Amino acid sequence: MTKKNKPNTRMVKTGRAKKAPKPKAKVSTRPLAKPNKAGKPPKYRTPEQLQKKIDLYITDKTIKPTISGLAYYLGFSSRQSFYDYEKREKFSYTIKRARLFIEAYYEDRLTGHNSAGAIFALKNFGWKDTQELTGADGQPLQAPQIIILNNKVQE
Repeated sequence: MTKKNKPNTRMVKTGRAKKAPKPKAKVSTRPLAKPNKAGKPPKYRTPEQLQKKIDLYITDKTIKPTISGLAYYLGFSSRQSFYDYEKREKFSYTIKRARLFIEAYYEDRLTGHNSAGAIFALKNFGWKDTQELTGADGQPLQAPQIIILNNKVQE
């Protein structure tokens, strides 16, 4: 073999041919680029802009307020986009107040004849159905005492 055709190998103690390590890549000395902020620009630049649009939705008497309806009215593509705005510190208070208004609307509907839909919606806001059972005069319930004598139950 001539020097030109010689494979890139080296000999080790075992006699097996092993490929020579690849040369290390050169390290760039250029400064790192600024991170790219991907995604759409925010729909609302200030909480005041957002609040004005929310106020228009709330004062429209032809609309029954819902989270999905508000998200659609504000121009979001999903409820999740609406909730994501709540995670932004400067919009958090505004979104929480809007959600509270809608929650109060459903709470008010509990006093009507058909409140099943309102109950379902409030459960999505974190409400729970609970029952509290108490004995006479609000005392805790006590289990009856059962005594078994000679295979007969006596209370």
